[in-house]
Amino acid sequence: MDIQRIISGCKNNERRAQEALFKGYAGYVYTICRRYAANNEDARENMQDVFMKVFTKIEQFNYEKGTFKNWVTRIAINHSLNRAKVNAKVIPIVSLSENAFRIPQNESSEVHTDKQEKLIQAIQKLPKGYRQVLNLYVFEQKSHKEIGALLNIEPSSSRSQLARAKTILKKLIEDHKTKSYGIR
Repeated sequence: MDIQRIISGCKNNERRAQEALFKGYAGYVYTICRRYAANNEDARENMQDVFMKVFTKIEQFNYEKGTFKNWVTRIAINHSLNRAKVNAKVIPIVSLSENAFRIPQNESSEVHTDKQEKLIQAIQKLPKGYRQVLNLYVFEQKSHKEIGALLNIEPSSSRSQLARAKTILKKLIEDHKTKSYGIR
């Protein structure tokens, strides 16, 4: 099924179309959510919430305004940033069990190499603000002005947090190499 037929089916609440959309985009959405989340459980929960939003707001998607992938990406980023704000205020969060939401692995899902996995784990260890700025700047290619507007901070704070995030990330990676290879 091509993406236009899948979207059309989702707009008509067809279960097969919704399943096809989920299978086609779950890995991609999970990867985005994981970059912004503090841990894998939060990432899975965010991914589930993103798909709920996609299915309830699919009528709003319009090909004239951009690609479906870009639309889903915006929803995933905005949801992840909003969830991080809420999580900073409300504790604890009910988490999903490990098997509650299995991520399908297929050709259209992003498959991680060991190096990518280690990088994601290192990014997850960054403080929330640093992690958000790093993700928005590096992966979403936002300017410091855009990041400032999204996170309600000054562009200079965005630049500063990015520099600190890179320093911490570099140290985390060096520490991992030291542990992995016994280098002293």
